[in-house]
Amino acid sequence: FPENPEMETSAETRKRDQLEVGSGEEDGTLKFPTEGILPKQETGAAAFIAKNAAWDGRGIKVAIFDTGVDPGAAGLQVTSDGKRKIIDVVDCTGGGDVDMSEVKELKDATTITGLTGRTLKLGTWAEGLKEVRLGIKRGFELFPTGLTKRVKAERKEKFMESQKAAVAKAQQSIAQWDAANKSPSEDKKREKKDLEALLDTLKEAAEQYADAGPVFDCVVFNDGKWRAVIDTDGTGDLTNSTPLTNYRDEQQFLTIKTVAGCKEVSLLLNYCVTIFEDGKRLSIVCDAGAHGTHVAGIVAANFPESPALNGVAPGAQIVSCKIGDTR
Repeated sequence: FPENPEMETSAETRKRDQLEVGSGEEDGTLKFPTEGILPKQETGAAAFIAKNAAWDGRGIKVAIFDTGVDPGAAGLQVTSDGKRKIIDVVDCTGGGDVDMSEVKELKDATTITGLTGRTLKLGTWAEGLKEVRLGIKRGFELFPTGLTKRVKAERKEKFMESQKAAVAKAQQSIAQWDAANKSPSEDKKREKKDLEALLDTLKEAAEQYADAGPVFDCVVFNDGKWRAVIDTDGTGDLTNSTPLTNYRDEQQFLTIKTVAGCKEVSLLLNYCVTIFEDGKRLSIVCDAGAHGTHVAGIVAANFPESPALNGVAPGAQIVSCKIGDTR
């Protein structure tokens, strides 16, 4: 390789980074060599920024076309000069689109029926609204593949627990019937056939189990700006829900922590929204995987307390363009 004059300071930069993240040299312990995750020294990037601190990507916007960038990821919150790191999050696949063409007049109502059939209890955010738009979205159309598998496994485990209890109860009912009817009449025999049919149905339900996944009610309204509320926990209680507007406007995002049938706080999937066509189309944006966030970190991560973890251009801002379809 040709000599790089900037590489002359890379050893000093590496030493500084090691001390900042804890290389273990101070106490003799061996720790993970964090400075080796991204070869900033070998490429001369770290030395360049050390000589030119303000030339670290400030004023540059980078679009990441990948699986999406997690708006809550560590190191992707602010730039080196204090600006918001992720300035927009876009779903280019259409996988998160929700048809919001259904209009519902409120007339001072505090509850409405969502498109799932659930009764939705509205919060103070609905005060003064004359109408809202309603939509419905399947969770598995949003979740990354790995998360969908985990949700299915947890929900099936919970279903099978109740199913086994129901089967045991049916078997017990048959045993009790046998004990109480040593010489049954034809009418009594029909009772047993009913019990046996119930047991067969329960066993068949377990064998043919299929999970279509959670279904979310979506509500869109305009209070001067288009906003959306999504019933991700499936309870219908939206009183404490936080309305979201376009991410590019207010950089808001929320976290799906769990869904019906899953363990508490088992998902932790961040999402944000964009609302199009005067409220007629809602786009719910979630990551399709971790790769896009990884790429964004390589490009522009900024850790003010641990510069060794920074990306190549910690001053740059990110536009997330999701092109991995989670359907």
